[in-house]
Amino acid sequence: MHDNQLLKIAQLVNSKGIQFVASILKDKLPEELNREEFFVVKLSQGDKLFRIGE
Repeated sequence: MHDNQLLKIAQLVNSKGIQFVASILKDKLPEELNREEFFVVKLSQGDKLFRIGE
């Protein structure tokens, strides 16, 4: 997905008061959307969603 598409989705989500869930690598996220206020959950190699394999 291109940056301009993500930005349009963010505008729609904000205007409608809805939530958008996506799995995106941090380095692929446009700067405009790389703000803590937009994150609900952050996952990493050390903090996995289901903690399988620990």
